[in-house]
Amino acid sequence: MKHTDRNLTQLMNRLNEAFRCIRLRGGSLSGLKMRGVDLPVADLIRADLSGADLRDANLWWANLNGANLSLADLRNSNLSGANMTGANLVGANLRGAIYNSTTRWPKDCDYSTAKCEKVDLDLLLRGRK
Repeated sequence: MKHTDRNLTQLMNRLNEAFRCIRLRGGSLSGLKMRGVDLPVADLIRADLSGADLRDANLWWANLNGANLSLADLRNSNLSGANMTGANLVGANLRGAIYNSTTRWPKDCDYSTAKCEKVDLDLLLRGRK
């Protein structure tokens, strides 16, 4: 990871801690390396995240409605409760990403073949045993 990429991830995590919600509606983060970024409840409506490295990212309850996630690397990311209706996931790598019954997928997305892991929301709230 480049120094500037690490700084960007740290900055976004700090901003999110301060404001509890990142608002990048329609913003362009195309191709950025944001591995492990913490973006719960982020407003990423229509954001361009094409080719972005979002491995291990926390996108819990993020609003990705209409976002461009084509060729994005979402391996092992947390998509629990995320709204991805209308998102472009063509070529996105979702292997190991977790989701739950409240995650909303694009109509044409066959996430069952993407090697994602469905997690029971009640187990998450109670803690895994």
